[in-house]
Amino acid sequence: MKIFEKILILAAAVLVTFCTGCGRADAEKNETKSFTIVVSIPAPTHGWAAGVEWSAENMKKELEAKYPGSIVELVTAKDPEEQAKGIETLLMKNPDALVVMSQDPKPLTNVCSRAKKQGVFLVVVSNPIPTVASDVFVNGDNYSFGAAAAHAMAAALNKQGRIFMLSGPTSPIVNDRIKGFKDVLTKDYPAIEIVSENNGDWGMESGQKLMEAFLQAQINVDGVWVGDDDMLSGALKAFERSGRKDIKAFVGGGAAKIIVKKVLDNDPAVKATVTYPPAMINTGIMAAVNALQNGKKAEKAEIIVPSKIVDNSNAKEYYFPDSPY
Repeated sequence: MKIFEKILILAAAVLVTFCTGCGRADAEKNETKSFTIVVSIPAPTHGWAAGVEWSAENMKKELEAKYPGSIVELVTAKDPEEQAKGIETLLMKNPDALVVMSQDPKPLTNVCSRAKKQGVFLVVVSNPIPTVASDVFVNGDNYSFGAAAAHAMAAALNKQGRIFMLSGPTSPIVNDRIKGFKDVLTKDYPAIEIVSENNGDWGMESGQKLMEAFLQAQINVDGVWVGDDDMLSGALKAFERSGRKDIKAFVGGGAAKIIVKKVLDNDPAVKATVTYPPAMINTGIMAAVNALQNGKKAEKAEIIVPSKIVDNSNAKEYYFPDSPY
């Protein structure tokens, strides 16, 4: 080989090494890029929402420690109108990303649309914002939430019996859960009959009052599905006070620690719950972080977190005593 050709090969090798080093340096630089993220959530009115806030606060601490100079601003609001006004004020600070979870998404339509026009990376968690295309949408699989509860109820009742269904306030989330529950019963467990159903507001007091009214109506059932573990705690309180022993199985939703502990301890009434992790807010926050490190390009436009049955066989894996939920 001629000397000139050897020089060219050597130069090319040096150039490749140099460029590879540059790429590595750029990647490392991107990994430590600072950012400002606004996280807007409803103020806690029940345990699950408290779990959302607790999860987000822990994520804020971790990210601000890992990415020096970065800001994760966590704000809560007592109602959708206050949430919309708070986001509007925070947009004046030109954040890089907005992660929003709302109880009622409609009042947030205009302000989220404004955020998008402003170039803010938008992550929506749980309730989709009408007519606004988020960059990333994160949600629990509400259909599988209801479906898992139906399978758990069927297992507890040996695939037959009469049940009372107590769900949450009418919304797309609740509608999907009810559909999943009823679809599974119709297809797989036709010997299970829903004899009464009602909607609460996710709270313990609501669950207690509605269960009291149901018990006073003297309707005989074998099982009760309560679509939220806070409501289930209230319903169990009413059941215990009634002195009745005829209901064989309660199945909840959300995997609150107080209910998971009952399942773990073989409570005679509480047979199972299903997961719907409050930490999905952190999935949304991390989706924003990853996109900001990648030129505001999302790895996935939609992230769905499926629900799983929590019964005595696996309850230990889902028991987190330090969580508020």
